[in-house]
Amino acid sequence: MRTGADALQHLQNSPKPDLVLTGNNLPDMDGVALMKAIQSRMGDAPRIAFFTAAVRPSDVARYAIAGAVGTIAKPFDPLGLAAQVRALLPSTFG
Repeated sequence: MRTGADALQHLQNSPKPDLVLTGNNLPDMDGVALMKAIQSRMGDAPRIAFFTAAVRPSDVARYAIAGAVGTIAKPFDPLGLAAQVRALLPSTFG
């Protein structure tokens, strides 16, 4: 998805994903606003994590306070990305 609005529309018309990865700087809203919109529109909201270069301690704390299950920093290690994502999923996926 390119925008937060695209993501919201897709989530409303699709089965619930196990995890949503979002950036923080979307063209139409920031990632925390998207996360709050997802949480308010979906009674059983999916787990949400950030995939972003904005990883100062204050940024990561803001994501966590809003309900994010984790943050993956960009640039990322392509060989380690799958393990990072797997660590954010419920233990049944472990």
